[in-house]
Amino acid sequence: MRRYIFARTSRESEGTVIDVKIFTRKGAERDLRSQAIEADAIEQLTKDRDDEIRILTETVKKDITKLVTRKLQRQKFADVKKKNHSQEG
Repeated sequence: MRRYIFARTSRESEGTVIDVKIFTRKGAERDLRSQAIEADAIEQLTKDRDDEIRILTETVKKDITKLVTRKLQRQKFADVKKKNHSQEG
C-alpha cells in the first residue's frame, strides 16, 4: 500500500514545482519509475563530475603552459642580455 505525503500548504498557494524526491525505505524494492529516476540522477552526476574534471585538467594545462613559456622567455632574455654584456666588455 502506498502512502502519499504532500507538503502542507494552503489551497490558495501558487507556484512552480522545481524538484521532486522519491524516498524508498531501506530494504524495500524500488519500482521501475524509482529505478529510472535514480539512474538518471546517477548519469547526471557522472556527467557533471566528468565535466568538472575536464575543465580542471584544461585549466591546469593552460596554467602550466603559461608558466613554462614565461620561464623560457626569461631564460632567453637573460641569455641575450649576457651575450650582449660579454660582447661589450
